[in-house]
Amino acid sequence: MRSEDEYNLSFILGTILLSLDELKNNHSKLNKNEEIVVSCKYGYRSQIACKFLLKNGFNKDKVYNFKNGIDGWTKNNLPVVEI
Repeated sequence: MRSEDEYNLSFILGTILLSLDELKNNHSKLNKNEEIVVSCKYGYRSQIACKFLLKNGFNKDKVYNFKNGIDGWTKNNLPVVEI
């Protein structure tokens, strides 16, 4: 749920960029039973995305909000890809 500008600064290897609008328009293409970890810069937008997914039938045991977002990740010195 990060913006393209945020994602282009740094991202976690293996993640994909998908805006909240893109998620809302394309959620039917996702597997409702696969694990999905949603992240953003601080955790607020990802929380909104998780609530949306759950309201649309995704498995509550497989949808995760990345609390504190990528900022929390990098503050803990965890690896990111920088462009």
